[in-house]
Amino acid sequence: MRVITFLTVVLIVVSLLQGCNPQSESQLIELKGEVGKLKLQVDTLQQRLADSQTQVSDLESQIKTTNELSEINEKSTDEQIAHINSIISQLQSDLGESTTTLDLADKTYSKIRTNSGPIFISVQHIEQYLDGSKVTLAIGNPSLTTLRGIKLSLSWNILFPEYKPGDKDFKAKGANWYNSLLHKEIIVNEEIRAGYWNKVECVLEKINPQRLGHLEISIESNKVSLLKYKDM
Repeated sequence: MRVITFLTVVLIVVSLLQGCNPQSESQLIELKGEVGKLKLQVDTLQQRLADSQTQVSDLESQIKTTNELSEINEKSTDEQIAHINSIISQLQSDLGESTTTLDLADKTYSKIRTNSGPIFISVQHIEQYLDGSKVTLAIGNPSLTTLRGIKLSLSWNILFPEYKPGDKDFKAKGANWYNSLLHKEIIVNEEIRAGYWNKVECVLEKINPQRLGHLEISIESNKVSLLKYKDM
């Protein structure tokens, strides 16, 4: 503002000198040169001011966007996790998956997809066995075929770490949990009869029933038995 006011005064002086005698012409020329310089400086300052205002506006917009995203992420993480888990559970229930996580606290069944058709499975009982746990499974075969020599693929561990907002170590905890999963495969020699719940026991080493919080299972069946007609 001071530069602009000073420039205005100079312009007034120049206008007054235009009506003076020729001796003042040299002064007039010098003043016009100074006025030109001042105009250039004012234009440069105004452009810098405009650029600065644009930069400030962009920075304010970035800060606002960052704060909004941070607020959304903090508030919606648990809701997103719960929503995804509900979708997965619903899909597993409706369609059946080749691998399922069993409910250890209740006797509710899960549906699992095998290469011989769907199978229902639930945990009936868990007890201490040596340094580990013995789990009694109920395997339901809803088909008309008897299954022979099925293979169970098991993975087990303690309960997955609970997520808490702001926990910076949660990713590392989750990675450690996955790396510490125990695995084994079991071949079931008994027939899995058609239309029945079949009892199958399996031993999970290195974890007692009190610490067991996760049991994942998949089933593979390559042998089936069907009734035959007399003329076959």
